[in-house]
Amino acid sequence: MSYQFFNFRRNIGLTTLFLLVFFLVIHTAVENGFAGNIQAASYLPTSHDIQGADFSVDIITEETLRKRARTYEQAIEFGRRLNCIMSATRDHAQQLNGGTPLEVAWDFTEANLLDVSDANYQGWQALNDPAAPYYGTRLNQALQDIGADLANTQYMSVIHSAGGVYINPTDDNDEMNFEEPIQATFARWGNGINAEAGVIIADKNISPRNSDRYYPGMLLPAVKQWSEAAFGQWEQTCSDRGQDLSNVRYIIRSWITNAETQDHVFRALRNLGITEVPTFANRRTFDRESQEPDEERRANEINGFYAILGTPNGSGGAFLLATHKDKLGVKRFRSVTLWTSPVAWPIGSGTSLLKLVLMFEVESVPEPTS
Repeated sequence: MSYQFFNFRRNIGLTTLFLLVFFLVIHTAVENGFAGNIQAASYLPTSHDIQGADFSVDIITEETLRKRARTYEQAIEFGRRLNCIMSATRDHAQQLNGGTPLEVAWDFTEANLLDVSDANYQGWQALNDPAAPYYGTRLNQALQDIGADLANTQYMSVIHSAGGVYINPTDDNDEMNFEEPIQATFARWGNGINAEAGVIIADKNISPRNSDRYYPGMLLPAVKQWSEAAFGQWEQTCSDRGQDLSNVRYIIRSWITNAETQDHVFRALRNLGITEVPTFANRRTFDRESQEPDEERRANEINGFYAILGTPNGSGGAFLLATHKDKLGVKRFRSVTLWTSPVAWPIGSGTSLLKLVLMFEVESVPEPTS
């Protein structure tokens, strides 16, 4: 009995040692393969200096947008790169992005999302959510301050609750297509659109990749990320209401609970000597071209702007502008204003209870880089 027990303990010990070595090797490979490709910023950013951003790191795609766990310095670098991409012409943006095209090649309109008779129908259905909008009345004062009539804000919401068909061309001439079924993911896109005032409000959004039904290798609908869905809803609303498609003035991200975004906002505020996330009455703006007279505070404000731009909640709006230059013109973010409600929130206690709002001001680029 004791001999068998000894063998049992020895086998358990060897198995444990093998697993420890295995996970150590995997961890080292991941660290070297991913984190090693990101270089931290070691400079103080200025305006939209295209020489300041490091383009030797990963190209900007939907995959790098979804990358998480960027340090504050890495978020600054990524934000600067996004700003350079936004500030460039379509062709130059592609060149800066390592030759990888950025412009969206087809229209993500409501017809494509919802029309069951469309050949490309992929299972999206209109969603009548009685709880929407989830931002409630918390943005009313902000919308009024930027000249947005509350009555003109239309809530657009769809859910991926039906099966669809994915048409996959096998060559450039589309001579041979084959169809594959798409399963319902129950992803959803819910956003407020005020076409008259030029405002897009990101509200309740769950991508197909983040849905409860997702599994690796699952065939997903073409609209997989917020920037695609939000632009389609913006385009459709502008068409329905006879408004200028290029008149995007503000992109608002409401009720942000993402821990990385919260942490970088905390760091940006702390670098300016601010100890709490303010309410709207004391909202704080980070300007890309800070006018702070003190050099250190000016550098910290500019760094804060780029760091917030480089967060998961900042990069989505930048990608929307960078991938629709043909229809929107060349646009970028001028500033980001942040606040919470109903009371100020002490820095360092980020939880899902913090209702953080980021409002990005959009501007046209007078002289796009080429």
